[in-house]
Order: sequence, then structure tokens, then C-alpha cells
Amino acid sequence: MIFRLIRWPLLTALLVALALPIPAQAQGRAQVLYLFSYHRAQWSDNIYTGWQSVLGDMAGLDFHTEYMDTKRRADPAYLALLAQLYRDKYADVPLNLVLTADDAALRFALDHQHDLLHDAPIVFCGVNDYDPALLEGHPDVTGVVERGDFRETLARAFLMRPDTRRIYVITDETETARVNLANLQEALRGYPDVECTVLRDLSAADLARRLTELPEDSFAFFISFWRDATGRMIQPRQLGEMFREASVPVFGRVEWLMGQGLTGGMCVRGLNQGVASGELARRILLGEAASSIPVITESPNQFMFDWELLKRHDIPTRLIPAGAEVVNRPVSLYERNPALIWAGGATIAVLGALVLALWIAILRLRRTRDRLRQSEDKFWRAFALSPMPMAIFRASDGAIHEANDSYLQTLEYDRNDAIGRSTLTLGAWLDNLERARFYETLAAQGAVTAFEARLKTRTGHAFDGLLSANHIEVNQERHILVVLQDITQRKEAERALR
Repeated sequence: MIFRLIRWPLLTALLVALALPIPAQAQGRAQVLYLFSYHRAQWSDNIYTGWQSVLGDMAGLDFHTEYMDTKRRADPAYLALLAQLYRDKYADVPLNLVLTADDAALRFALDHQHDLLHDAPIVFCGVNDYDPALLEGHPDVTGVVERGDFRETLARAFLMRPDTRRIYVITDETETARVNLANLQEALRGYPDVECTVLRDLSAADLARRLTELPEDSFAFFISFWRDATGRMIQPRQLGEMFREASVPVFGRVEWLMGQGLTGGMCVRGLNQGVASGELARRILLGEAASSIPVITESPNQFMFDWELLKRHDIPTRLIPAGAEVVNRPVSLYERNPALIWAGGATIAVLGALVLALWIAILRLRRTRDRLRQSEDKFWRAFALSPMPMAIFRASDGAIHEANDSYLQTLEYDRNDAIGRSTLTLGAWLDNLERARFYETLAAQGAVTAFEARLKTRTGHAFDGLLSANHIEVNQERHILVVLQDITQRKEAERALR
């Protein structure tokens, strides 16, 4: 009883608060109103994103946004309250342009263009029930029509489900749904052997149950189901859960159910609608008359499919048309990190080339060793002239027996300072434990290939080296031939990639 006594004063106070006039904007700034038919949801957000992608960077604009919430209530009394609210709210705001989303907002804007909207030009999008006669008496109106491409979606659905003999249409009693159902039924005339059953006047629970029981020779087609037979509002998340549990794929044209349970179709994309109508609005704001811009009647639709649901219903993914957007597609490692893959590939190629070069060098050295038995002079000549840094160490004490110029240049030593001394006494190893492991490997395996170590020059400059070694005989005494390569740049690149 108390609530009944106070609810109308509370409602009046709320409307008064919401209807407080918006302060007049700075002179010279254009006032733009975004008028949405419904409540804020993914569809509305996508249209808004499209509008802002075109208009958001234009200087001198003030934006206002209203949501009419007509999916919940759209009776004349409610619309009259909205008109009064907007009339008071925008009394001091000289609107320069109005953008509307969906049918209800366009009809509302046309009804009030000459009073509360101050004769502002109108750019619409998302309008299903479009008739050019709707714009009679309103020359400053243009926009983008929304047409559900039922024929293309049906053709693709039958291609993906060639054994289909029945189609189940999910819809409700909203005005937009009735228009779309008529269009779908017209498109189905091209499939006279297919039986069509309309699923409506059902509770959410009944619809969910029916979807799990549909026969294998069928698929479902979603148009609309935002209020069930009990009057309860149905959220997209609930629909998505029903569709995922369905025994057959659910096709449709609703962008914002992609990734939630809709298998796919030629979707009306809110983003595309927003961008296309935003471009028209931009032309008007730049001085072009709305009356000179024709209405875009070709709806900017796009095929969209859910990879996971195609797999679940055994639909070959090769039937996805070119240019379609695919959600839930497994992302390859290359798609996640293309730069890393390219860098890694380049590094592997370089390493492969280096390993190949080292292997070739070792093979050449082995051949040279065989030839040295016949001609020591040839060996020393090849050794001295080799561009690869090389040195010969006595196996007995590790002292340098001979080194070529490349080796001495790499370590920055004069010949007289290096010959007869070991790398231990020269301090060429940053970590003597690495030196010990090197000689342990050599002793155990008889040779070392591509041993990475941190070394330093006579002046203390540290660098990364790649060492390979093998035993040879010089003057009938056991020696060790060592080949060194500076791989500092490669190691720095590897560390940068980490």
C-alpha cells in the first residue's frame, strides 16, 4: 500500500531529474545525437563503435546518447513520456544531426523531427521494415537499410547440411521478427521439398528442450527470441547456451550471437551498419545536404561462422566461403607470434649455416691432416692462410704450439706473447670451469664440435666463441687443433628474443 502511494511521486521525481535541461554548448560546436531503439547491448555497442570510428576524430562535435529501451516497452504512453523527457532535456541544445539505430528510433525521430529534434537532419541504420514512403515529408533524411540476407544464408546452410529435409525457425512476436519471418518464408519458396516449422509461443525451457530433440535431417534458423511465452526477457547468453546444446546447427544472421552458440550465416553487422551510416553523417557535417544523399539499400552484411560449432556438427570447414569472418578458430603459433617465428626462423637459418660452415671446415681439416703426412709444408701454408681462427696446442701441457693470424687477431695477441703459453696462463677463458669441461669433452670423445664458451681478449674484451677441436700429430707428438668462431652477434640476438 505504501509503495502504491509513493510510486507515482517517485517516478515523477525521477523523470524531472532526467529531464533537467542540458546546458547550452559552446557557440559554433555541432550537436550530434545518437538515438538507439533498444537498451545497451553488443549490437548497440557495435553500431556506436562504427559511428565513433568515423565521427570521433572530427573537431568541434559534442555527442549525446540516448537508449529508448523499446524491447522492454514500446506502447504509446511510454513513447509519449520519452518524447516529453527528450523535449525538456534538449530544449536548449540546438541539434545539428541525429543518428538513429533500428526501426523504433527512426520512427520516433521522424515523428518528432520538427519539434524536439529542431528539424535536424536524420541518418538512420539498422532499419528492417524500410519503405521509401516512410520518408515522405522528411527530405533531410538518409541512411543505411538493414536487410537480412536469408537467401545466401539458406543456400550456405543447405550446402553445409545437404541431407536437410526440415528447418525449424526460432522467432518471437516482435514487430521486427514478424517482418523477418515473412522474408525468410519467401526465401524458403525456393526449397519446396523442405518442411518449415516455426518455434514460437514457447517458454525458454520449452525452447531449450525442443532444440535438443531436433532430428538429424534438419537445422534451426534463428530470427528473434527476446521475450518468451511467459513474458520473461531472454538474454543473449541464455540463447547461446540453448544453441550450443542443440542437436543440430543453428544458423542465422545475428552478429552478436557469434561465438556464443550461433553456427553462422550472412550476418547483419552492427559495426558495418555504424561505419556506413557514419560516413553519410560525416558528409552532412561537412556541408552536404542530407536530401542529396541517397539511402543505401544494399545492407553491408558479411558471412560469419563459428569454427568449433562447425567441427561439432561435422561440417567441413572447406565450405566456409572466402572473405568470411571465423570465430573460435584455433590460433596457430605463427598467428600468435609472427615476429618471433620470423626471428626464430632467421636465427635457425643462421645457426644452420654456421654449423654447416663449421662442419665443412672440420671435414677440410681432416682431409688436410691426411695430406699433411705427405707434405707438412702444405699443411702449414693452409693453416697460416685460413680465415678461420685456428691454433695448435700441445696435448701434454696445453701450450700454444702455433696459431694463425686470424686466431691471434681475434684474441688480440702478438705471436711472441702467445706461442708457448696456454690459454689458462693467458686468461683467455672467462670461466675456467668451462675450459675444464671443454678438455673433459675432448678427452672423452676425442673431438669437440660447436662448444660454446665465453672468452676474452688480451685487452679484456669479452665475447662468445664457438670452439671445435680434434687431435693431430705434429712431429710425432700429440697436439690439439682448435678452430674458433666469434658468435657474439648471434648470442646477443638470441638473448634479445627472450
